[in-house]
Amino acid sequence: MSYTSEFAFAPWLRPGQTVSELRRTVQRLRSGAIRPADPQLSPLVLADVLEKTILKEQFKRWMVAELGGNNELYKSIKEREEEERDRRRDAEFHELKKSEEARDPDSPAAQLLRELNRERRHEQGRSRRRG
Repeated sequence: MSYTSEFAFAPWLRPGQTVSELRRTVQRLRSGAIRPADPQLSPLVLADVLEKTILKEQFKRWMVAELGGNNELYKSIKEREEEERDRRRDAEFHELKKSEEARDPDSPAAQLLRELNRERRHEQGRSRRRG
């Protein structure tokens, strides 16, 4: 969905109608230059409804812009959390690797060590051979 000057908020408006056109219509309704097709509908009430539609559309566009800025903040926080998690996992791996328990291949510590090593290798990818 593009956020140009076209309205997406009020489906009953003419397709492609811009905010500027709608404001001019509101001015014409208030001045009496144009009248609604329905004679029972007051031009002032219709002008109020159109103005509220403009305000809602502007608020919606502002919210989309604000949330777009928060998306970058969210991504940076997530990246920091992932980096911290990786550092903790690496520290746990190296500490476990030095322990006596991990030397017994059938122990739970050795199984955990193998799982951590597989995770690290999967994330880091294959090493390049030199030569």
